Amino acid sequence: MKILDVLLRHNGDVGLSIVYLVGMPGSGKTTLVKTLIAKIVQAVGRERIHYVRTRDIKDVFEHINPEKEFQLFFVDDAMMKQNARRSMSSDNIEIYERLPDVRHIAEERGLKEGKIIIFIAAQVPKGVDLVIRNFAKFTIFKSMNLYEEEHRRILKALEIPYYEVVDWIDGVLAEDPWALSRGLIITQSGRWGWLRFTPEDGVAPDVDNYFITPGEKEEKSEEKEEILTEDVNELIREELKKMKRSRKWKKKAELLERLMQGDTRLRLSQIYNIPESTVGYFANQAMGELRRRIGLKYEEVVVKKLEKMGFQNVRRMGGQSEPDILAEKDGEKYAVSVKLYNYGRARHSLPIDEFTPELKWAEENGGKAMLYYTNLAWSETYFFEIRDDKDMVTIKRRKGPI
Repeated sequence: MKILDVLLRHNGDVGLSIVYLVGMPGSGKTTLVKTLIAKIVQAVGRERIHYVRTRDIKDVFEHINPEKEFQLFFVDDAMMKQNARRSMSSDNIEIYERLPDVRHIAEERGLKEGKIIIFIAAQVPKGVDLVIRNFAKFTIFKSMNLYEEEHRRILKALEIPYYEVVDWIDGVLAEDPWALSRGLIITQSGRWGWLRFTPEDGVAPDVDNYFITPGEKEEKSEEKEEILTEDVNELIREELKKMKRSRKWKKKAELLERLMQGDTRLRLSQIYNIPESTVGYFANQAMGELRRRIGLKYEEVVVKKLEKMGFQNVRRMGGQSEPDILAEKDGEKYAVSVKLYNYGRARHSLPIDEFTPELKWAEENGGKAMLYYTNLAWSETYFFEIRDDKDMVTIKRRKGPI
């Protein structure tokens, strides 16, 4: 099955394809959507595309450009206004139920022939989830650590015969033990398989409402502060304090902090008068934002640490498909990948394709690809060269931290 062929196909009229992605914060939903959009641009040309990135589903109806043949919409964090108590009573339900009508709206505005492609990403399958899956061309479950038991649960919930699920999972694992960590894709007809991809550079949208929360004014960005500590746990505490001062993140950061301190979901649901499921949902959202903030901060910390280790011209890159850090020492060039784990999830076996930017840069520039790995549970950091002769990069405890 060629996903792009299905998405781009139309029969001389106005077609519609909806792709629904489900995954927790940091699982790679945004990267996957940007990659699919980049491939669409490569296939048909940017001049034929109108692209809107947003967090408000209403923009799908409001920002149609009939002068372009292909209308691309990326609605991220689509369930942000849903929770367990009001999931099926929100007025948002009606908006999602009307999504198939966007074809007729586009025709009324002058689009004669073309294709509308809507990517909808959500953190948890809740609220309008069933509404979307009724007419989604593809549903993709995306996770950094989606193992076979979780796949069995998902496929069983969709009423696919369990014995077929087991056979499929066994076959996938036999061929590639890490394939299941990528993405589970299911079509309307019930066909399924796993989706693997190499991240592509993102494409700038024509309309970008991604950072605007529906119903709220955009908050002023915080001034960049000088990092005063190399203690990661202190960085986490400081970022949580900032999030608790934010109108958007205050309650969610409080819940996350109390869970990290040992409070239970049951107790917090009683204190805040919200369902346990909502406590977990809000905490997961806050954890995703915390990971994003700490990841950026920690790369700056690593820059300073490398300088103390004698590296010169140390600079943080941060762009898509770029190494995290570039540096030089004793006439050698280095591309450094920074990994920080175990405030929320721990990983110490990493697929080699996570280091593609560093390995590619090292090969093209005659340098070395390095991994700077910190595991908070172990309270240890490792710095070593990445070998590309295996499918996995494994960090073994006690092999010698820096």
